[in-house]
Amino acid sequence: MKILPLIVVLTVSHAFAQTAPPVKGMFTSKDANFEIGGGVAFNGKSSLDPDTPVILVVISNARLNADAIGDFVDRKRAIEKLVKDDQTGVVYLEFTREGRWRGLSYYLAPGNGCGYCTSEVTSTVKLANGRLTGTLKGTEKDRPFDVTLDIPVLTDDHGAALPFDGGAPGKAYLAYHAALVKQDAAALKPTLSQANLEVYDRAQKRDDLSGYVNYLAGKHPVKSVKITKGWTGRDKASLLIEGESADRAKAPPLQCPARPPSFSSVTFQSAPTSAASALMQPLAACRAQRRHRASRRRPAVGSRSDRPGRRRAPPIGRRGSDALDS
Repeated sequence: MKILPLIVVLTVSHAFAQTAPPVKGMFTSKDANFEIGGGVAFNGKSSLDPDTPVILVVISNARLNADAIGDFVDRKRAIEKLVKDDQTGVVYLEFTREGRWRGLSYYLAPGNGCGYCTSEVTSTVKLANGRLTGTLKGTEKDRPFDVTLDIPVLTDDHGAALPFDGGAPGKAYLAYHAALVKQDAAALKPTLSQANLEVYDRAQKRDDLSGYVNYLAGKHPVKSVKITKGWTGRDKASLLIEGESADRAKAPPLQCPARPPSFSSVTFQSAPTSAASALMQPLAACRAQRRHRASRRRPAVGSRSDRPGRRRAPPIGRRGSDALDS
């Protein structure tokens, strides 16, 4: 039996959108390029050696909200699951815990990525008072980039420890879990946020409510679930969960943020909701549906063509919306 970790965050942040990006510049790799729209820095593990602690600076064409990402325990996994897609490029810049340049990793398209590259880089970046500042200039022929950083490194403090069972946030998550295990749409409905209720209502109008519930269950560890750790702050809580999905070949996805019963607002919603909306919001399900619809009408991104008579595809991820819109 394979038990896989699942990180759950319950928070009140409103989006992964950031107003003033702490990172500026351009990134190019082969035939893909993007203007940096946002970034976030946090402690993590090296792509080269998972036992080596590093500072990761994530740059993207999309705007990113450091506070929202900081609410997750596994920030890199959150970005991989909830931010990165065919329209949103993500590049991980690695620094030592002292602020020295190490390398980078990314995947933008088939044949265009790097598991770990030191590259040809001139760095003036320094770490002081928990903040990385300076410039990076990549001069490698197929990977030129110019990045200016003035970015704080997120804290790893998620608040005071919760009881072993997760307390009230844990009970909220387990109620959501029970509804999915039983495939009980009626029991599931009062646990959903406003955003997910809209999807629920559309499925009900299409007489496809069972399909929506099955979809959520397929993305959830329905075979087993166990809360292993939890933390709570003034307005948010985080749960670390292990579970097994029905399909052992697939790891359970990172669940989207939601609100504990005692809190007054819900992530990705602009207005407070009732206590009935306290449970997990699998917002990735809605996002996956949106990407599927958009893929039917969007040209491929991440490639360029300067030939006369051919329409040039937009730089990877160029769009007006935020990294994780609802």
